Amino acid sequence: PVSANIVGMVISAFLMLTSGLIFEPWSQIEFTLISISATFFLALFGSAFAFTTYFWLFKHVSVVKMSYTTFLIPIVAITWSWFLLKESLTPQATLGAIVILLAVTLPEMGFFKRFLANC
Repeated sequence: PVSANIVGMVISAFLMLTSGLIFEPWSQIEFTLISISATFFLALFGSAFAFTTYFWLFKHVSVVKMSYTTFLIPIVAITWSWFLLKESLTPQATLGAIVILLAVTLPEMGFFKRFLANC
């Protein structure tokens, strides 16, 4: 997983840095402890660790179960924004999260197989 990601990560980091230096206005760049820490945090955990873990999981978990991550990522995002940033959690977002969780977990628990068997 690491070797599958490292080349792409290095190439994209070089391209993003180069395009940022060329196209972004220098007057708005602020090198603060928070901005540098956030960049390193996102680079390590949001990209390197996340993609390495994702590809490692492909070897250990079925592809169908891995596809559930696309449904669960928004739930994690709104939960973290509510918890860390004290953003409001609307009833629509809560209902949507519940529907997604039910749609992902009920088939895995065999709910529909038991339901259809009883019909």
